Amino acid sequence: MVSDLENNKISSLRVLKKISVHLNIKRKKNLIFLFILSIFSSLAESISIVMLIPFISFFINPDLYLLNSFLKIIDLDNLK
Repeated sequence: MVSDLENNKISSLRVLKKISVHLNIKRKKNLIFLFILSIFSSLAESISIVMLIPFISFFINPDLYLLNSFLKIIDLDNLK
């Protein structure tokens, strides 16, 4: 088995199956919960990065937002 791991002939799923035989049910549930939390964490991080795009685009091209009729309600000249 060691030679298989060194030669990368054994797949990752096969290693996980061999490890899961030695885990009790509580640890398996903990691992599944950890996997679900890591998926939610990566989704939340992706959403937070996507939410930054409008702010970055405002600093790159502010004329695009200043000419918008919805944002003309806010008078940005008085803020200076």
